Parts: sequence; C-alpha cells; structure tokens
Amino acid sequence: NRKFNLDDVREFLSSGCAGEGRDGLLYPRDCPKTSHQAFAGRLGKLLAGENQDRKTEMKGVLLRDPVLKESDMPDIQQAMGRKNVETAESGWWVQKADGSWTRKP
Repeated sequence: NRKFNLDDVREFLSSGCAGEGRDGLLYPRDCPKTSHQAFAGRLGKLLAGENQDRKTEMKGVLLRDPVLKESDMPDIQQAMGRKNVETAESGWWVQKADGSWTRKP
C-alpha cells in the first residue's frame, strides 16, 4: 500500500539509499547503510512492494483508458517517471532521460 509505505519510502529517498527512476519505479542506490544486511533487506523488501504497487497503478491507467494499448505502457511509465522526478525533493537521487543519475538540486 503506497500510503502505508510513504514514510519509509521518503526515508530511503532522503538518505540517498533509493532513487526515482525514469520509468516510474524506485531503485536502490549505494549508501553506507546498505552495507548492513538488515537494512539492505528492509530496503529491498520495501522497494519491491512499492514498485509492485506502482506497476499496478500504471496498469490501472492502461485499463481505464480504452484508447490505450499494452504497447503504450512504456509511455505511461515515462510519464509517471517524469512526474516523480518533478515532485522529488532537493537532494533525492533521480534518473535523467539519458539514464544517468543525479541528485535533484
């Protein structure tokens, strides 16, 4: 549940241990905390759950619009990715359109 996970997601993004991908999904980033096995496990589990929720949300967009086809999914992912990057807070890792990563100013 995205609302339930929001505080944890924000914690990982703010600490630099996760970043917003250009495809609308979250990705782990190298950070000192990921060297701790328990933290890395918690991060992996949270990102997997959050990304599944995001994929379900994107699939819902596809199913609600009769004009859209499965082949439109990459466009939906890119649109969600752009939205997430735009709303990301300063200091969060974000993926640029070319695939490179940067911290949002």
